[in-house]
Amino acid sequence: MNSITFCRYAIYLLPILLVTGPFLSDLAVSLSVILYLIHSFQKKNKFYKNKFFIIFLFFWIFICINSILSESLISIKSSIFYIRFGLFLLLVNYFLDRDLQFAINLKKIILFVFIFLVLDSLYQFIFGNNLIGFPKDGRISSFFGDEKILGSFIVKIIPIYISLYFLVKKNIELDNHIYLILLSSLALILLSGERSSLGLFILYLMLLLFITTQNKKKLITYIIVFFSILFFTIISSSKLKSRFLIELKDQFFYPIKNEVNEVKKVYMFTQAHHYLYLTAYNMFKAKPIIGHGTKTFRENCEKPEYKYLNHRYSCSTHPHNFYIQMAAENGIIGLSFLLFIHLRSWYVYTIIRSIPVTLIW
Repeated sequence: MNSITFCRYAIYLLPILLVTGPFLSDLAVSLSVILYLIHSFQKKNKFYKNKFFIIFLFFWIFICINSILSESLISIKSSIFYIRFGLFLLLVNYFLDRDLQFAINLKKIILFVFIFLVLDSLYQFIFGNNLIGFPKDGRISSFFGDEKILGSFIVKIIPIYISLYFLVKKNIELDNHIYLILLSSLALILLSGERSSLGLFILYLMLLLFITTQNKKKLITYIIVFFSILFFTIISSSKLKSRFLIELKDQFFYPIKNEVNEVKKVYMFTQAHHYLYLTAYNMFKAKPIIGHGTKTFRENCEKPEYKYLNHRYSCSTHPHNFYIQMAAENGIIGLSFLLFIHLRSWYVYTIIRSIPVTLIW
């Protein structure tokens, strides 16, 4: 087996390895990136001329310098090895550009993992334990056990599957297969009880409908049908109603006792998120241009000058919001790279909307 073939199978295995935890999946990414670099230098493949990689390289250099200035070993280690993700995307693009069968195989593997998670989650929901004995513990987690990230995994892997499905089919439109995948995904996310994953899934679905539906009447119909299904599903179950409506309302409007009476204070999402965001904001104000360095929130949030009101919820490993974390740790410069990628994606989207799909492929 040559190096590039190993890389191909490492990518095929990645959706399965992600279910087992971060170690094996990160090992597969790291090894495949190293072999891809060796292959590229041997074949004199000028991968570094890719426009995406040039932008990513500037971002990587910035976060490395920023981490060195922070004098945090955790930050330096995280930033230096972050380049593997940019190289890994180049590797995936390498296969997608050369072999449609790669996309077909990867799509099938992701579908297999998804179906397996659906069946295992249903088994755990009915019998109380999944196929290897993990208890549901009030919320369905399948093979993720105590981590409770089933919904998060689904909301990240399904957009990749749908993108590959469109690529293989050479037609960007919704059909019965996609509807079934989306409904199954919604069911898993609801069973997982992950409110943030549900919010991200709703956002993704709205964007998907907006991109794939040209007819405004159909778009409005799809949105009404989706929210009707979601609403009636939640209110029909006492557990789902408690988790996604009552508990969320109580966390948005948390009762605070003062000297006179009890009042309800409005928080950004939840009380814990509220204080974490304000701590991150204090960090951003201190260094708005370059921030404090990648993964330094966990080290700086305990400092009195940043920890908001010294509240018990004001410090954690991260502020539970990627954009707020980027602002606190890498400042306006880090956010600028992120916004550029979003604007670039929107530009590509406008091209897709203006050109017949059959011509794009």
